[in-house]
Amino acid sequence: MSKYWKFLVFLLTFIGSLLISKQSFAIGTAKVLEISSTGMSLILDRGSFEGLKPGMKGQFLKALGDMDRPKFKYLANAEVIKVHSSYSYWYMRDVNKSEFIDKGQRIVFVTMEEALSGRRDAKFLKRRVIL
Repeated sequence: MSKYWKFLVFLLTFIGSLLISKQSFAIGTAKVLEISSTGMSLILDRGSFEGLKPGMKGQFLKALGDMDRPKFKYLANAEVIKVHSSYSYWYMRDVNKSEFIDKGQRIVFVTMEEALSGRRDAKFLKRRVIL
């Protein structure tokens, strides 16, 4: 195989890996399927298949700007009320009134379990109590 073809294969592999890593950042995004008339509850297109459980808490954010360097605007704190396999019901607290959430809008959500867990799981081999 010539150097040109090797370089082309390498370049396509590199670009493919970048695209896959960009998609991994989109795990916390969801589409708003419905929103209540009061604006305090909504239905998102993420459910138990994505690991959501009733009682989980999190924040809704709106991504602004470029996808390479997005800026996030706070929308609300929320709690999962009911979870189905492909959608979930959320109740919002502390809603930012200056920002409106519309049906069909894409929002970013971060659950408290994700935010508090950090980058890796803590593994304790031994617990030592000192009195």
